Amino acid sequence: MNPKLFCLLCALASVVAGSAHARQQSALPPIHIVVVGVDGLSPDGIRQASTPNLDALMEQGAYSFSARAVLPTSSSPNWASMINGAGPEQHGIISNAWQPDDYSIEPVVSGVGPVFASIFDLIAMADPDAVSASIYDWGGFGRLYNRDAVTIDIDTDGPQAAADSAVVAFHAHRPVLTFVHLDHVDVAGHRDGHGSPGYYASVEEADRLIGIVLEGLKSAGMRESTTVIVSSDHGGVGTRHGGESMAEVEIPWIIQGPLVSGGISIESPIDTYDTASTVAHLLGLSQPDGWIGRPVYEAFALESSPPPPSPAGIEHVVVVGVDGLSPDGIQKAHTPVLNELIPNSAYSFSARAVLTTSSSQNWSSMIMGAGPEQHGITSNGWERDNFSITPTVAGPEGLFPSIFSEVRAAEPEAYIASVYDWGGFGRLFPSSTVDADIDGDGPQDTVDRVLPLFVEHKPRLTFIHLDHVDYALHTHGHGTDGYYTSVTEADRLIGAIMEGLKVAGMAERTLVLISSDHGGLGKGHGGSSMQELEIPWIAYGVGVAKGTRMTVPINTYDTAATVLYALGIAPPFAWIGRPVTDAFGSPGEDVYVPAPRIAPVASRSLQTGPVTITMQVDDPLASVYYTLDGSVPSAASRSYEESFELTSNGTVRAIAMREGHASMHSQSSYRVLEPGATRNVSFAYYEGEWDVLPDFNQLQPVKTGMVYEIDLVGIEDLQEDYFAIRFESTIRINEAGSHTFYSRSDDGTKLYINGELVVDNDGNHGAIDRSGEIELEPGLASIVVEYFESSGGEHLEISMQRPASEREHLTVKHFVSY
Repeated sequence: MNPKLFCLLCALASVVAGSAHARQQSALPPIHIVVVGVDGLSPDGIRQASTPNLDALMEQGAYSFSARAVLPTSSSPNWASMINGAGPEQHGIISNAWQPDDYSIEPVVSGVGPVFASIFDLIAMADPDAVSASIYDWGGFGRLYNRDAVTIDIDTDGPQAAADSAVVAFHAHRPVLTFVHLDHVDVAGHRDGHGSPGYYASVEEADRLIGIVLEGLKSAGMRESTTVIVSSDHGGVGTRHGGESMAEVEIPWIIQGPLVSGGISIESPIDTYDTASTVAHLLGLSQPDGWIGRPVYEAFALESSPPPPSPAGIEHVVVVGVDGLSPDGIQKAHTPVLNELIPNSAYSFSARAVLTTSSSQNWSSMIMGAGPEQHGITSNGWERDNFSITPTVAGPEGLFPSIFSEVRAAEPEAYIASVYDWGGFGRLFPSSTVDADIDGDGPQDTVDRVLPLFVEHKPRLTFIHLDHVDYALHTHGHGTDGYYTSVTEADRLIGAIMEGLKVAGMAERTLVLISSDHGGLGKGHGGSSMQELEIPWIAYGVGVAKGTRMTVPINTYDTAATVLYALGIAPPFAWIGRPVTDAFGSPGEDVYVPAPRIAPVASRSLQTGPVTITMQVDDPLASVYYTLDGSVPSAASRSYEESFELTSNGTVRAIAMREGHASMHSQSSYRVLEPGATRNVSFAYYEGEWDVLPDFNQLQPVKTGMVYEIDLVGIEDLQEDYFAIRFESTIRINEAGSHTFYSRSDDGTKLYINGELVVDNDGNHGAIDRSGEIELEPGLASIVVEYFESSGGEHLEISMQRPASEREHLTVKHFVSY
């Protein structure tokens, strides 16, 4: 035996001997699966390079050169999606900067540890005795899953060592699943560029290493019982990836094994998260809630599972989409109509939008049953003649299939209406697929145009879009009085729609779905925070399981699937959405109590004096209980009887209770300026249009001054868009060690400590969190933050994590005179 392989064998034997999983396999079928993930391997790489081993796999198995990565086309989100059966919106791994202790998006379901449930978790939970192996050539791969779920976990030194380690694992332990990650093709792509001789040479090296893996399976006596899958995380353009081009999003997907049909070019759409679902299918494992992938049935010459039977009695579906409506908006605004509907509905306040949390891609996903990777609508800048990503399937007018096109195809005589308050919505679907295509003039006119359609045509499907809540979000800011007032207006308009259904005689036969495209943060959205991602989802009407608060994960593209499910129409295969079947059936036992409203609405501004707190609840039989220390309130907490004053910083949390049933929590935090506080942050304010931070040394400020904190709320008379600010101050460092600084901004920022760039969050983007570390000694440290705002939303939030401490916002107490 090769001495190097012998050493690896000894090391692996030691690893597995100490593992709780190193026992006889029993609960899983007697098969083996090897997934080889080649970082940065594009379909073009296979076509242009000499790849005899991959060619043989394709000839003997099934393949596609048009499978798709998830957006963004970076490594961590895509490798996570491949092993997790889900996208970044579900597993929360949104960039290469992600770390297990730094979730901006929480995973919808966890495995044996805190990370999203991967295929490794499914195997470990199904059979603790099963052996699985993860062998990788990039250290970052090992943080993407719960390592306690994996028996053999090896970070190798180069691609050759990865292939050799896999062979040793085959001989020593015959794993149920072996994942082999090879990084060198991505290295060549960044170094030499995609399509270069150096890139193609790296692809040929990957093919040679795959040959070693295949020969290792044969020598271990596993080849005939092993299914091999080869794929990638992304392609590339030039020396980069991470963008939204077809060259970056298309990846190869190859499968060969005893159950796979030979020589098949797979025509059906494949997404990278389908890899995990295919592995689970082969092993007979049920997918957990939260996975969105599907087995690639075409590779096995199998038909996909038939759709579930539709609920009875639904003749009409009305979808009401309120742009920018967050769960927080429903809970904190005065919403008497929704408070009456929700107890008689099936609902969730934790449904999720798609990333990025902008309007066009989310409304498209809601009506198209798929994500941006499939329908190709990736931003508000998208237009029909400007597809950077082509749809996986083209329907009428070249657009991805929508609820309108599918209902029209299934029921040509059906009356279909789309009435909207934002002109941009009208470009997202083919007008030829609807009977009424109406761009309303404001929210009231939009509803007024819908009501006669109910009476005259009784539409089979009606989509109503209301835009004014999003306008309030951008104008006043999410969580402000102006925002909540707009939600109250939306509630009134929903009441008018419900009354219109009664007048038209449709109410008893109609399913009403109410949802949104995104939440918000500050005056914007488009980022990757839970505040922007979570949306309400409410199903009301015939067939609905009344009184059901759903805990199953719901995605915005599930709305389209639910519409077709309710109407008894099979969805197109290209859709990834699934009907929310939990919303239908027998009544649930949930008793909905509206959450109390706390006033004044909390803001990030410093209060210069005592704050008078009042509370209200839209339920005359409910009592309100609250705490002032941030702890969870209960019936044993202080009962609210009358208004009171806060004279120092505090967090008010409150619940409403009726007959033993509690509402969701309401929370408002207030910051009260302490006597004697001084302004220790200087600022210089500039005006101009930029897409990246300007060179401030070349500019003259419009004004300068002193503020309490590095924040936008302390500077008066900011223009709405197109400005920049440079902040400067000093902070006190109390202990030596690594300090992490964070900038969440919309648009770009850079943060410097002692003149060193620590956080680079530059660029024109929504609210995105970026961080960086620096070693500091006790004493004073200078801090400079440069910020610019282009157009749309604006947000700036700076925080710090000291050694062995929690992350904390930099507030007035942190800044000292300099």
